[in-house]
Amino acid sequence: MKLEKDRLVAKVDNLEMSYKQMIDEEQQTQADANASPVKAKKDKLVFKMTNVPSIMPTKDRPNPFLSETYDPSGTHMSCLK
Repeated sequence: MKLEKDRLVAKVDNLEMSYKQMIDEEQQTQADANASPVKAKKDKLVFKMTNVPSIMPTKDRPNPFLSETYDPSGTHMSCLK
């Protein structure tokens, strides 16, 4: 009985520690989400995940390759290995 009790106590302690860590990480990501672009080494921008969907362009841009014609692929291509 005592071993089982000790095992359960250790499991509860582990779960409580995991829960506190998850709460801390969530608060940290919320704080980081407010400052989206951040300067990194060598003046490169690093973007953080924000869970905000991207804005789709309102107009369709023309496809520059729509009028291109390509040579047909030959019979040298096959599905066999």
